[in-house]
Amino acid sequence: MKGVIKSIDSYPGVKVVEGCIQVDSGWKGHSPGQFAFVTSKSIEGAHPYTIASAWNPDERSLSFVIKELGDWTGQLQQWLKVGMSVSVEGPYGCFDFSGRQPRQIWIGAGIGITPFIASMKYLAQAPGRRKLIYSIPPRIMMRKPSKN
Repeated sequence: MKGVIKSIDSYPGVKVVEGCIQVDSGWKGHSPGQFAFVTSKSIEGAHPYTIASAWNPDERSLSFVIKELGDWTGQLQQWLKVGMSVSVEGPYGCFDFSGRQPRQIWIGAGIGITPFIASMKYLAQAPGRRKLIYSIPPRIMMRKPSKN
């Protein structure tokens, strides 16, 4: 399925790039905790990334929060451009936040926080109090201006 990058944000202190992709009507939605394969450079092929956004059929967009962990992800900030076409395949996976207990404590670390971000965004669409606590040293999370 086709998609277009609509925004890119960089967090150099933690070596993370966040991208938002507008998808076409073929995307039927996703649940928190799922992932998709995204291809932005055919020679690199598809890479799996956890979806970091709640599904909103009116907006038809997916967000991804990607940590620089290897050769390809280390190049993403220079490669990706707003308006660039990408292909998106998915959603896949069934990481599930449901449970019998009315209150839950979730623990995620590093880039493992991504499915929790998606779940919090999903829960924020419904009434009720929600909390997400995530700790990093304050000097690390310095935001670089958006590329769009």
